[in-house]
Formats: sequence, C-alpha cells, structure tokens
Amino acid sequence: MRWLLTLLVFLPTLAWGADCPGITTPLSPSKTSIESLTVADSVVTLTVPAAARRATLYVEDQPIRWTTDTTAPSTTVGMLAKADTVLVLCGASMSSFKMIRQGGTTATVKTSYDQ
Repeated sequence: MRWLLTLLVFLPTLAWGADCPGITTPLSPSKTSIESLTVADSVVTLTVPAAARRATLYVEDQPIRWTTDTTAPSTTVGMLAKADTVLVLCGASMSSFKMIRQGGTTATVKTSYDQ
C-alpha cells in the first residue's frame, strides 16, 4: 500500500520528467521498456537502453544497497532502499547505478525506462 501512495504522489512529476534536470518535454509512455532484475550477493547494474532518459526502479520485496559513484555497494556500504521503495534515475546515474541485496535474501527490482 505504501508504494502505491508513493507512486500516486509522484506520478504527475514522473510523467513530465520534472524530477530530471534538463528534461523539459513530456516523456513518451509508449516508448518504455521494462527490466526485472534479481539482486543477490553480487553487484548488479542496469541494462540501460540507448534512448532512455529516465529509469524508474521499484524495489519489490527485500532491501538493497545502491551507489552511483565508483564505490561498489555491499551489505553495509551504499544507500539503503527498503522493500516498496521507488527510485528515479536520470542521465549518467542510470549507467553508474550499482546494487546488491542488503541481507541474506535475494531481492527483485523492477525497472522501467522512459524515452
């Protein structure tokens, strides 16, 4: 339920790309690709389509740790994203995004890419 409320609060912003500096035109919902990632005890990165301008990630069931710099995430290093968290990435942060599960249980992260 919490993720639904988060999505409803941010949905108008997401549609126009206002959360991504430099995106001044509406993003095309018809040009979206979706990726489902299993996040275990090895670092996972995104497979960003060439034309993607924004990635919206939904952490489904287990917490993850993530980074967007040169630091590799670990179970104790990186930003914590708990289950039901929505993350929005733009520009270079999509390519540099790295994640790993936070605990002992594999996580699932669903990602949509908008053009």
